[in-house]
Amino acid sequence: MQPEQDYMMSAACCKLFSTLFYKRPSQEIIDILKENKFEVMWPDYSNKQKKVLNRLRDSVENENFDSVKSDFFRLFIGSEKKLAYPWGSVYTDKDNLMFGESSMKFKEFCRKNNVSVELEVNEPLDHIGIVFSVLSVLFEKACTDYSLDNVVELMKDHLLPWFYRFIYLMKTSAATKFYQSISTLAEQYVNYWEEELEIDVEQVRLYA
Repeated sequence: MQPEQDYMMSAACCKLFSTLFYKRPSQEIIDILKENKFEVMWPDYSNKQKKVLNRLRDSVENENFDSVKSDFFRLFIGSEKKLAYPWGSVYTDKDNLMFGESSMKFKEFCRKNNVSVELEVNEPLDHIGIVFSVLSVLFEKACTDYSLDNVVELMKDHLLPWFYRFIYLMKTSAATKFYQSISTLAEQYVNYWEEELEIDVEQVRLYA
């Protein structure tokens, strides 16, 4: 696969992750997954992903849609406490502030790289779904300038410090095969690029 094809496929994966993490599940997205051979088209990011993709296929074909919607609510919204807070600043700020320093730094990163983000509600910018959306934009840019410097910076400074903690909470708290599979695919995807780009992440203390 040529670099631009690799980057474009990666951008497409990020767009899907962005949608699935950020938006409430809809019958439309389930139908799109049903109608497309995602398990065949998915790039090879892990030697264990075939099993996960088949599990996701089984979910979109057979799992109760109301259960998927309920799981999204439990994980990311919650009536009181969320089971897997989707904002990086909750993990990196000692007071678990949703508009903490890491959120402000990511906002500055987007401004510096001319990435415009439109939020549906007033919330911290470092939502996992938004981070994946920005990552998609950067991979698309790499298709023309062949530079992944901004991808490395985003992952090193704004995603990897808290991503695996978030994924752990999501994987262990998800009640459906749908979100268990999505969390594992996202973990495989991020781990692939972390190793491919040889990103050395500075360990930070997490508070959630």
